[in-house]
Amino acid sequence: MSDMQKRGLLPNGTTLAGDRYRIQRHIASGGFGNTYYAVDTTFDEPVVIKELFIKGICGRQDDTTEVTVTLRENKSTFDAHRDKFRKEARRLRRLSNVHIVGVHDLFDENGTSYYVMDFIDGESLASLIKRRGVMSEAEVRGLLPGMLDALKAVHAHNIWHLDIKPGNILVNKAGVPMLIDFGASKHVHSNDANSVSMSSGMAYTMGYAPTEQMEQDPNKFGPWTDLYSLGATLYKLLTNSQIPSPSSIAESGRDALPFPLGISPQMQDLILWLMQPMRTKRPQSVDEVEAWIADKLGDTGDTAVVIPEDDIIPASAIEVLPDEEPFETPYVAPIAQPVANENLHNLQNKEENPAGVALEKKPEVTVLKEDPEKKSGGKKGLYLFIAIFVVTIVVIYLKREEISSLLLELWMHFDLPDWILDIIYLV
Repeated sequence: MSDMQKRGLLPNGTTLAGDRYRIQRHIASGGFGNTYYAVDTTFDEPVVIKELFIKGICGRQDDTTEVTVTLRENKSTFDAHRDKFRKEARRLRRLSNVHIVGVHDLFDENGTSYYVMDFIDGESLASLIKRRGVMSEAEVRGLLPGMLDALKAVHAHNIWHLDIKPGNILVNKAGVPMLIDFGASKHVHSNDANSVSMSSGMAYTMGYAPTEQMEQDPNKFGPWTDLYSLGATLYKLLTNSQIPSPSSIAESGRDALPFPLGISPQMQDLILWLMQPMRTKRPQSVDEVEAWIADKLGDTGDTAVVIPEDDIIPASAIEVLPDEEPFETPYVAPIAQPVANENLHNLQNKEENPAGVALEKKPEVTVLKEDPEKKSGGKKGLYLFIAIFVVTIVVIYLKREEISSLLLELWMHFDLPDWILDIIYLV
């Protein structure tokens, strides 16, 4: 078995769909799939192929390309995600727009599903600001029309993207923005505007999700939900700062969104409007935003984000998986480290010892006498721990399918580390 097969990947040179597509190299992997750079041999054109492969649930048979489900109990979970995967491909296929990545093929093979997309020669905005730093307001204004056009096309099909962020917007070498990753999207049935198709998990990215999305109330989703995420994206591109929560904005208003010098009041007003915590106070459609921009900002200009060919990072040239781009996670304050015991006395007497010279102090010795009752209690505690441990193992074994499904949903929702998937696999 090759190293790639051990990692659950298709080897280079593998052909798919009756030899039409040939895998050239692996691009990236996430918790739910693998992405490959390939060649369409019919037209001799580069394409990107996305393969459904759920980490911790899927495996690859020895010396074959066949995908297997590791445990019978996980079959229903795999089938559910396979259905979502196919719906995502069909959804993208319907969205024909120059600012949305195109899907050209969908097929089943090797016990799983694949879909074929455009190859975008560029990189994500997340990668761009990480490598280059914040963008200028002129550059952001230049990207706005394309991003709004993509959202207008999405919303015209009664679809909410629900994961607008810098990692899901690619910019090609000509500076054209393209929206990708519809894995979190929701579709509203045309016969009932209040009925939302729950065709994918309720996943979201912290910082880019408004209140109604974090509360997981799909009947409150709408264009305003994606527009909040767009506002957070603009703020990130201009500041590269931590994005405040909706509650922080509700409490502090404009003070929660500090901008660097040079950002116009109009751009600040636009972002604050898009990121209003109450959905009814946000713009209700893309048309409303475009009208405001025409009135307040005027011509957005043609300042393009041009990426020189030798400036592109090959490893991140295409980012098409919803989970391969690192999620924006809430800031966690560093935990203060305990001061070593031998230095504690010096710190407490800092005024008396300003030079920080180590003070000599004789150690205090305390003789502890063993208490027979406490010794007996310790044994009882150990026995109780062993009993609880055994019962827990039995419960996990009997309810492993339910626990595995619960852990998987938690992993999707909170963007937990990959080792959580390893626990799911063990369960």
